[in-house]
Amino acid sequence: MRTKVYELVGSLGDGGAETLVKDYALKLDKEKFDITVVVWNDPRESANVKRLRENHVRVLPVYHTPSCLERVIRKIFEKRYTAYRLGRLVDKEKPDIIHVHLQNLQTLSYISKKLTSIKLFYTCHSLPENMIGRPGSSEFDAARLLIDSNKLQMIALHEAMADEIDTMFGINNTAILNNGIDVARFENVDKTKLEIREQIGIPQNAFVIGHIGRFSYAKNHEFLLELFDKIHTKNSNAFLLLVGAGELKESVVENIKHRGLEQSVLILSNRKDTECLYKAMDVFAFPSRYEGFPVSIIEAQAAGLRCFVSDQVPKETCATDLVSYLSIDSSDIWAYAIENGAETYHSDRTLEQYDMKEIIKQLQNMYMMENDK
Repeated sequence: MRTKVYELVGSLGDGGAETLVKDYALKLDKEKFDITVVVWNDPRESANVKRLRENHVRVLPVYHTPSCLERVIRKIFEKRYTAYRLGRLVDKEKPDIIHVHLQNLQTLSYISKKLTSIKLFYTCHSLPENMIGRPGSSEFDAARLLIDSNKLQMIALHEAMADEIDTMFGINNTAILNNGIDVARFENVDKTKLEIREQIGIPQNAFVIGHIGRFSYAKNHEFLLELFDKIHTKNSNAFLLLVGAGELKESVVENIKHRGLEQSVLILSNRKDTECLYKAMDVFAFPSRYEGFPVSIIEAQAAGLRCFVSDQVPKETCATDLVSYLSIDSSDIWAYAIENGAETYHSDRTLEQYDMKEIIKQLQNMYMMENDK
């Protein structure tokens, strides 16, 4: 009998965590695992949703189209009512494993007594203090409850994060699972750079600075536009390619208009062909304020791109000799580095360590080991 797994992610936009969940759902061995991606609402047609549905992976919303009464109830009771709805699904379908992603632990904690026979996992996709908070915060207290009452297995993206989580909760068993990618997909693109640029509308002679990431505070698009403005002032052929969606997209568009850069910036959202978009770029810029483990930097390296990355991003993201880590205190430093080069970071890590084939094997072993206890 297959092990029934709920990947609980809340929503299925095109962010890094959501994309990772999509990859898990697609690549877990279907002969061993029955995978359902659980979201709160009927998902919009993001690239991740489309990919899952094309491959016949079930996306299960806790709410379908709610009635007016249900909307009122949900507004009043918020996460408790969502937990009630989730509990009904759990009672009906009886999953063996629930793997929680993003900030959804509080909702799960309300039905902890229903979950005593279910193996629980939680992946921290960003800085633990941001994702889980501190003692007294709703997510932290929910994690504490689930660790103590339900043996919640914490998963970190790298060693420093695992140490931090262990310290936060006084435990010593936080597992480490690297974010993975399909390395071959980004190394072997069958279109040329010129063909891709023509398809998406980028001038053939442009010097393209690229960025892939959610339009959010953490990604620091204001800095990226300030940096690009300085480069564009010196080089009119400079072009900025932004790929993503998110709550700050409109403010980014306004910033572009304010700087008069509309003809030199292209924004693309909900794309399934990111391997082609990397190939259209000349360099990759990633000036985040903070990060857990952004998989796009690994993808960019697999695509052979020179990467200029914020020094607030974990150094574990370096798997080649293509990465420079720079302070986000000065956009002038970044502009100079992109134009003239900069010292690269040395790492003993390799791209093979981030190959999704190996990551999936590790995840399956975690699931089966826990499931056998």
